[in-house]
Amino acid sequence: MSQARILIVEDVAVVALDIQQRLETHGYVVVGRAATGIRAIELAEQLWPDLVLMDIRLQGAMDGIEAAAEIRQRIQRPVVFLTAYSEEATLQRAKVVEPFGYILKPFEDRELKTIVEIALYKHQADSQIRRLNRLYAMLSRVSQATVRVESGAALMHQVCQIAVESGGFKLAWFGAYDAKTQLINPVTQAGEPADLVQQINVATGSSANHSPAGTAIYTQQNFLCNNIHTDQRTAHWVDVARNFSAAAGIRIFRGNAVVGVLALYAAAPDVFQQREIELLQEIALELQFALEFLQKDQQRQLAEIATQHRLEFERLVAAMSLRFAVNQDFDNNLQLTLAELGQFLGADRVAVFQLNPSGQLGNLTHEWCERGVIPRKNRGAITPAGSFNWTVDQLRNQRAIHVVTMAQLPAAAAAERELFQNLESQSVLLLALQVGEKLAGLIIFTNVGIAKAWNTDDTSLLQVAAETISRIVTHREIAIALRESDERFRAFMSSTMVIAWAKDQPGRYIYMNPAFEKNFGICFAEWRGKTAADVWPAELAQQITASDQKILATNTPAEVIQKAKDVNGQERLWLCAKFPFTDSRGNNYLGGIGIDVTEQKKLEAQLRQSKKWRRLAIWPVALPTILTICSA
Repeated sequence: MSQARILIVEDVAVVALDIQQRLETHGYVVVGRAATGIRAIELAEQLWPDLVLMDIRLQGAMDGIEAAAEIRQRIQRPVVFLTAYSEEATLQRAKVVEPFGYILKPFEDRELKTIVEIALYKHQADSQIRRLNRLYAMLSRVSQATVRVESGAALMHQVCQIAVESGGFKLAWFGAYDAKTQLINPVTQAGEPADLVQQINVATGSSANHSPAGTAIYTQQNFLCNNIHTDQRTAHWVDVARNFSAAAGIRIFRGNAVVGVLALYAAAPDVFQQREIELLQEIALELQFALEFLQKDQQRQLAEIATQHRLEFERLVAAMSLRFAVNQDFDNNLQLTLAELGQFLGADRVAVFQLNPSGQLGNLTHEWCERGVIPRKNRGAITPAGSFNWTVDQLRNQRAIHVVTMAQLPAAAAAERELFQNLESQSVLLLALQVGEKLAGLIIFTNVGIAKAWNTDDTSLLQVAAETISRIVTHREIAIALRESDERFRAFMSSTMVIAWAKDQPGRYIYMNPAFEKNFGICFAEWRGKTAADVWPAELAQQITASDQKILATNTPAEVIQKAKDVNGQERLWLCAKFPFTDSRGNNYLGGIGIDVTEQKKLEAQLRQSKKWRRLAIWPVALPTILTICSA
């Protein structure tokens, strides 16, 4: 007979009592009854029932669907809806919270039991799959961590983080065991609460039973508890661990000696079933192998790992370079690269700072953070203001700065110390981004959880990556400068009243500015690739072609006056300056600019005519005098 624990949520007391009696007749345990959605959530979090029977229509502001959604989100308990209504709108709302079944009122006992059993079985299967998936992910990440760390403490720190992030545990901590003093000293932890983790004196006997870690060492066997609140072994510390429902203490060996214990706490009960226990044992064996590996033959093994590490890193840098080559999205490419570098090398934060043109630190432009690390990008409190002279000077001289602990920073690095504290850094590695001889910025790697001593090999590999990023930044700056120059040129040519054009050596038009198009009423797209003979009247085309060929042949600029009709059909005079030029590949072109001098030429002609008539007007006056002089 099933002993499943069920919470009834029904606002009609008589109906709730009837359901309870029916359930108890079938051997189920009713742990509580609630008449409102809010009360249902409270009881569910307190009692962790195996199943919630939820009426959709409830008293108060929260109906059963809303309450079910909240319960599912908080504690992942299965919900079966009770309802006397089957309208489509209600059912569609109910589907969103993924209930484990529906029971339409009124219902028979057989129907009630069938749906309850199906829901319990489905939830049990789903829960086991979720737990196993989390533990498989935890095992996989632990396996990866064992080949990357350089110390047992660093390994166990990563294992605790993995247990919380991938294993789904609420708290994980590792304590080193000293057989001489019989003390378990906390080394590292992940999750909450922190005040639960304390030194344990196993020699005191009874007090050792006040935690999974102490019990595992004292009893010389792994400790597993699926329900802290009902297990008699946990009676002495159930109040201390009231925020948890299940716990384990897994002994960690090096050789035949116990060197520590891994304590795991879970919010949900019944998480340690047979397969879960087997996976935890596999993790313990992985850790044992890793610790033995670090102790025995460490230098040879680490050399092999370093070689493989370098090869993988070189492949990473090659893939990074290829990504920038085939995809022009610089910001997205750089963000992906920072994530790959951080994950590959075990940093908690990787960020790029850009220097402003004056050479002082400008701003944090790109950042990747490990899960649980608070991003600092675009926060004014940590945006540099050009006062980080110590960092800039150091990077200009040696291209890299390695700060294992903040105590290493000199007094001159006060601004850096404040920055690193804002980044919650325990240790820092800074690499220069060089653009030619100019310091363009830096890449910063930080470790938040523990201090990290970056080895020489990793630092040299990262400098290769920094040089690659520097080259990409250089190319990007050149591309930006070219684009800005092109934009300025286009803006200038779009605003000037002077007509401008360019042709290739065969005389085909390859450029003309808007003033050219406007004055002659044409569209460059229609003229592109055409010669003067294709677009101008024959006589004018011959004049244009002749002057163009002469300039290209002599490689000498020249000014010419050409007549051409404007957009209104009026013949205009154009003073044109034509000149040859060559591009970076050695291709020859002809360029030209022109201004309308029609009115100017008219004025000059009028002026010449006026001077001529003035000269003619002198003769009637001067002629008698001249004749008199000549006859004298």
